[in-house]
Amino acid sequence: MEYDHIHVYTGITGTDVAGKAYQGKICSDVYKCAVSTDTGVTEYVTSAHELGHCMDMPHDGDVGCPHPNDGIMGGKTSGWSTCSVDRMKTLLLNTAQSGCLTTTDVSSPLAMELSEIWPGMIYTDDEICEFKKGLGYRFRKFPSETLGSCYLHSCINMNVSSTDYGIMFNYLIPTDGSYCGPEMVCSTQLVNGVPQCIHWNNTGLDLSLFEVVLGGWSDWLPNTTCSRTCGTGIIYRRRTCSNPKPKNSAWCEGNEYESFVCNTQPCDNDPDVESELKIVRASETCATLKANNVYEKIGLNASVFLDSGEQFNSYDYGQCEVKCNSVNPVYYYQRFGLMPDGTPCDPPELDSFVETNKLARRSGRYGRCVQGYCQMFGCDNVSGTKANDECGVCGGNSSTCNAVTGVFNESVAFDTRTVIATLPSGSFNIVFYFNYNAMTYNFIELYSMENRGVMTLSYVRLTNPFNYAGSYWYGNFRTQFLYTEGPISRPVVIKFVQKGSSPNVGVYYAYSLSLDNCTGSCGSYGTWNQTLCGCQCNAGYFGASCNTTCNKICNNGMSLMSTVCGCNCLGNTYGTACECRYPFQGKDCQDCKVRTCKNGGTFNSTACRCSCPQGFGDLDCGSSCQDKTNTTTCVTNVGKGWCESKNEQMEQDCYMSCGLCVPDPTTTSTTLSTSVEVVTQTSTTYGGGQSITTTLSTSVKTSPHSMSTSTQSTTVTNDTVFDNSQNPDFWNIWNDGSTLRNPVVLHVPLQMLLHVLMWLLLF
Repeated sequence: MEYDHIHVYTGITGTDVAGKAYQGKICSDVYKCAVSTDTGVTEYVTSAHELGHCMDMPHDGDVGCPHPNDGIMGGKTSGWSTCSVDRMKTLLLNTAQSGCLTTTDVSSPLAMELSEIWPGMIYTDDEICEFKKGLGYRFRKFPSETLGSCYLHSCINMNVSSTDYGIMFNYLIPTDGSYCGPEMVCSTQLVNGVPQCIHWNNTGLDLSLFEVVLGGWSDWLPNTTCSRTCGTGIIYRRRTCSNPKPKNSAWCEGNEYESFVCNTQPCDNDPDVESELKIVRASETCATLKANNVYEKIGLNASVFLDSGEQFNSYDYGQCEVKCNSVNPVYYYQRFGLMPDGTPCDPPELDSFVETNKLARRSGRYGRCVQGYCQMFGCDNVSGTKANDECGVCGGNSSTCNAVTGVFNESVAFDTRTVIATLPSGSFNIVFYFNYNAMTYNFIELYSMENRGVMTLSYVRLTNPFNYAGSYWYGNFRTQFLYTEGPISRPVVIKFVQKGSSPNVGVYYAYSLSLDNCTGSCGSYGTWNQTLCGCQCNAGYFGASCNTTCNKICNNGMSLMSTVCGCNCLGNTYGTACECRYPFQGKDCQDCKVRTCKNGGTFNSTACRCSCPQGFGDLDCGSSCQDKTNTTTCVTNVGKGWCESKNEQMEQDCYMSCGLCVPDPTTTSTTLSTSVEVVTQTSTTYGGGQSITTTLSTSVKTSPHSMSTSTQSTTVTNDTVFDNSQNPDFWNIWNDGSTLRNPVVLHVPLQMLLHVLMWLLLF
C-alpha cells in the first residue's frame, strides 16, 4: 500500500466506542488502519487517540498515568502523557516495528507535506461547521456573557427551505486555532475544564504560520419574499464575509443582512402584549420542530415536548432562539431552534432608560429577529440606525420645534411639593423621570393649572393611561416616570413631592414646543397667558376656558356634568372619576386584560374575558371554578356590590359567587327552579342634605348552577325617575357608595341562595 496510514471516518452516532485501531501496527501493510465516528478531520481528538494506538500507545490509565497526569490517550483533548512519550520512544528504537516511519525517499504521487498549522487558522468557523454537518450549516456561539469565547458553540442548519432549518448541534470544545481576539486563538487545552483563548506565543507554533487576512463582504444576494403574511414579517437580502474570507482576524464589520419589515398587520390571534406575542411566536417554532420530527435528530425524545415554548434567554441573540416546553426538565444548554423572523427583540444598543421603558422621545428604533439575530431597525422600518430627532421627525435635524431639557435637582423639604415645570399648551413628547432606587418615597405628580391633582406616581398607570389635557398620560411607581406623547391641549404643572429621607439627586425632563404662535381667548372669567398658551382662571373658575365653577376631572374621555359637578361615567367606566371597569383597560378602556384563553375557553370581546367551560374560571379560564375565599364572605361581598366596585379583588377570590365561572350550558343536565321576590328599601343622605331613597325589587331564580338578579326600578326623592332598563350604565347607588350596573347576572350554587336572601333581608 502507498498510504502511510488509513483512517475511516464514519459519522455514525450511537456506537459503543468512538473509535478502534490496531495497537503498534503503524508499519503493518495489513493492519495500519483505524476507524472513528468523527465527521471530519477537524475533530481530531479521536483521530489522534486512535493513531496513538497505532503508534503502540495504550490508554494512560492502564500504564500508570491516570488523571490528572493523562493526555490524549486519557481524558484530555490535547497533549501527551509521559507514559505515551515513553512508549513512542520505545517504538522508534524498535526499527523492526517502526522502520517505515524513517523512510524519506517517498516517490508516491500521493505524498504530501503536512503543516503544523491548526485547522482554525485556515478554515472559518462556518466552513468547519459545514465540514461537520454539511452545506448550509453555520457557526453559532452560545448566548451567554459568562462563558468564554472558546467554550460551547453550535452548528446550525441555515438552509431556510429545509425542514431541519434552525436545528442546532452542540459542541463543548472549539476548533484549535479559531480566532478569539487580536493575535489570540482558541485551544482545546483545558484549564479547570474550560478551553482557553491563548496568545499566538503560547501555541508552540512558528509565528510565521499566522497569516492575517482581513475579511471583506461579497455582493448582496437578491431580496427574499416576506417571511409572514401577517404579524410583521421580514424581507432581507444577505451578503457573506468571503471576499476574501478572514484568516486569523475578526469577522467583517457591518451587518450580514439588510432587512425591511413587511405585512405588519396583526394576525387574528396575536396578543397585544409583546411578552405574550413572543410566547406565541416561540410556540410556532416548537410546533414546527415537532411536526418535522426534529427532536429525534438532536437526540431528544419528542414525546415529552409540547407545542409551546418561550424565548431562550434575554441575552443578545438568545432573544431570537426558542426554548420548547417539556413535561420533564431539559438540559440547560440544550438549544432547539430560532424565533420566526420579525419577532420583537431588544437590541443591546437600545438600553437607555427612555428606550427600555418605551417612553415618549424614544428614538423610534426597535429590534426584530432576522435569521436568528436581533437586528436593529430605524424609524423608517429599515435595518439601520435612523432615529427620530427632538421633534419626533424620523431622520430630522431638530429644526422644526424648540426642545426643552433639564435636570431638576433642588433640595426639597420633607412632606412638601415643589413645581418642577409648568408646560405650555401644545407641548409634546413630554418625559419626566428619576431613579427611584436612589430616591425612594419621592414622587412625580401631574397637576392642573388650578392646582388640582390629576395623577400621582405612587401607583402604576401603564395599562390604564389617564386622559387629561387631550393626551394620554402614562406612569410607573416602581421606576418613577411620567410621559405623554401629546400635544397637550392646555397647560399643566409637574410637581415633585418629597415623602422620604432620600435627597433629590435629579429629576430628568424633556419636552418639545411647536414653533407656531398660539392664540386664544378665555371669556369673562380668565386671562389669556401667551407664554403658557392657555387661560389662567379667576378664583373659583376652572376648565380650559374658565367656564365652570366645578373643579373636577373626569378620566377616559368621559364628560363633566357641571350642573351637579360630577362625571358622566358611561360605557366601560365606573366610579366618581370614570376609571376602567375590570377587566377593561387601555386608552379610554377600549382594550382587554387578556385575549388568549386557556383550557378550551373562547374569547368574548363584549365581556372582555374568556367564556370558560364548566370547571374553569378567571379571565383566561386558567383557574379552577371555585371560591378561594370563604364562600359566606364571598356571598356577603357580592351583596355589597363588590363584583363591580372591587371587581379585580373578587375576580381573584370569588369566582363562583360573582358568577364569573359560567358553566357551558351543554354540560348542565339538572335543573331545579326556585323563585323568590324580595323588596327592600334604603335611604341614604349625601353631602348637601340631599336624600336618595332606593327601592329594589329583586326576583331570584335559581338552578344548581346559576342565580340571576334583576333590579326593576330605582326611585330618587327629587321626583326624577330613571328607568334602568333604558340606561343600563347609569349608577345604582348602594348604601356603601359602590356602584352596580343593571342588569347583573350572578351565578352561584343553590346552597348559596340562603346566604344571599339573608343579606337582602338585613337591608
